Amino acid sequence: MQETIDNNFEFIPEPHFGKELVQFLKQTFNAVEITENFEDLSLKETALKVVAPDCIKSLPVDFVQRLKIVRDIPAEKYGLQFVALHLHQFNMDIRIEVKSASFVASYKGDDSTDEVNRRFINKLRIWLGISQKDVHNYS
Repeated sequence: MQETIDNNFEFIPEPHFGKELVQFLKQTFNAVEITENFEDLSLKETALKVVAPDCIKSLPVDFVQRLKIVRDIPAEKYGLQFVALHLHQFNMDIRIEVKSASFVASYKGDDSTDEVNRRFINKLRIWLGISQKDVHNYS
């Protein structure tokens, strides 16, 4: 599995955008779109930080209050588009906001798969153009 990750990311230039990320995951890792029955408010807030930073700066510091306000902001107002994908080989779901290339990944596994999945997610961040230093600080 680790070799698969390294081989697929090795020859790809950076940075990339959300639409490219969706296509890359579909073509390279056979990701399939899945239906989401909920709105990931933390992902929406993260995307808004990228596409509408002034909007987010005016929100209250309190986490619950922030998410209540974020919930009521129509995604269409800022052109946000969310895509949910399932990657079978990693037993992982990834929710991506296309305009900002923000994403959230969740997976089920044990200790043996946890390290591989975290490495895969870090490779995605680097592929998107996030520096290795920032990846280590974020992880």
